[in-house]
Parts: sequence; C-alpha cells; structure tokens
Amino acid sequence: MTVFEKAMVTLLKHEGEYSNDTRDNGGETYRGVSRRWYPKWGGWGIIDRYDDKTQLSEDEALSRMVNDFYYTYYWVKIRADAIDDKFVAQMLFNFAVNVGKRKAIQKAQRILGTKVDGVVGPQTVNALNSVNADTFVYHYLLEIIDFYMVIGKDQPHFLRGWLNRAMSCFYQYENEKR
Repeated sequence: MTVFEKAMVTLLKHEGEYSNDTRDNGGETYRGVSRRWYPKWGGWGIIDRYDDKTQLSEDEALSRMVNDFYYTYYWVKIRADAIDDKFVAQMLFNFAVNVGKRKAIQKAQRILGTKVDGVVGPQTVNALNSVNADTFVYHYLLEIIDFYMVIGKDQPHFLRGWLNRAMSCFYQYENEKR
C-alpha cells in the first residue's frame, strides 16, 4: 500500500459517504468532496443518476474519481511525496482536506517558523523535513484543535466529530511510531 493509499483509508474513515446536511457549510458532499466548493467535479454527474444514494459506494468509477480528485487537488498540491516523514505528510493531507489547503499549510508554517503564505514551496518542504516529527505533530494537533474550537462556535453540531478526527490522527501517530 502506498503512502497516499494509506492516507486515503484514514481520510475516508472521517469523510463518510454521501451527505446533504443543511447545517454543513460545505452543503452536499460525497466522501468529503463538496458540491459547493467543487461544483464541476465529474463525480456529481454520476451521483445525480442515483436515486438511492446508499448505493454510491458500489460504483467503482466514482471511487476512482474520488481518489483521483484527492490525489490531484490535495496530495500533489501540498507536495506530500516530498515530505520525508510519511505520517506528517498524511496528517497534513488529512487536515488540508478538512480545513482547506491554505489554512492547513499556514498552521504548519507558523509552527515551522517559515513564511506563512499557505504555499508548500522549497522552504516549507525543507523545514518539514528538518523538524522533529514528534514536536511538529503535537504542535500541529494543538493548532488544528484550536481551529476546530473557533469554527465550532458556528457549527457546534460538528465539533465532536472534528475533535474525534484530530485525536484519532494523534492516536494513529502514537501507535505507528511504537
């Protein structure tokens, strides 16, 4: 299993299947892909053909489209393959999907002491590859939790799920490093 494939397994545990919760700022989503933010994603054409949304997970073409989407729009954009510590890459990926690439990278850059521009350039990659992974993971987790607490004021019904997501990533890191 590649690092990206492993990251996708973790991500999809948190993103779930089809949802159209009116309380969700992302609106209609499938496996975390928001129609509001990505209305031109090709998967919507497939999803719209299904009357019974519970059967979407059986559509192999749709599953490939989800993987391709996340690889292209997130994994590559955050330059995850250039990050030496594969768990750090997976963690950045997971939170880039959940809080947005720019915010996720800015939070990492603040911890790293690099230019905070939300872009993963050579300076950010070098800093990520030079930092103590334990220290980074702990500080990054706190940044993410703080962010969830702030946005949780407007969407309190999602706060527990977001905090569970953060802690599950932390526990996964703790278990894998042993």
